[in-house]
Amino acid sequence: MAERAAGGEVFDPEIAVWILSGLADPARAVHEGDENPSCWVA
Repeated sequence: MAERAAGGEVFDPEIAVWILSGLADPARAVHEGDENPSCWVA
């Protein structure tokens, strides 16, 4: 990703928020007690 940034590629802020929200939602659910955390490794 650093290479792409060095090449001038820029993230659309709305897409970055969408991606980060998708990562934060499961953590938030675990914190609120709605779900159990799990991790899958392939």
